[in-house]
Amino acid sequence: MVFLHGNVATGYCRRDGIKGDARGYCLRCGNLFEWAPLLYPIQKKNYADNEFIVTEWNALKRGFSEAFMITIFGYNGTKTDEETIAAMSEAWGASDDRNLEQTSFITIQDDDEIQKNWSKFIHSHHYEIHSDFYQSWIANHPRRTGEAYLEPILRV
Repeated sequence: MVFLHGNVATGYCRRDGIKGDARGYCLRCGNLFEWAPLLYPIQKKNYADNEFIVTEWNALKRGFSEAFMITIFGYNGTKTDEETIAAMSEAWGASDDRNLEQTSFITIQDDDEIQKNWSKFIHSHHYEIHSDFYQSWIANHPRRTGEAYLEPILRV
């Protein structure tokens, strides 16, 4: 789970690069976590100003490039957030090259909005929308989401 614009409940240790509960302590050095910064919805955000945010963006890019399944929580992917969409698109690659991957959305958006805003991340019909987190693959199979998804398909 990455927090590209910060998170009020997340803290981090600048020295060890570890994140956790904002009121918690670093598991390596024992220091109290610093509060993660928040990036507010403005036209031009400077993502490189804070090392926590930079680390989160790098984790997103690495995760997207290696993922079989991704789950987007409540983010609508609007065209005005060009930097975010560009970074995600570059890491994910072309949807035609992702012909087995599955994209899940935990959102209140309808199917038309998802298609309009997220077409770069969806191959054909390989996506699902849930308004309730507990109906999603990741909620019902948190440790082996991809295996649970593929098991009925690959069962011979």
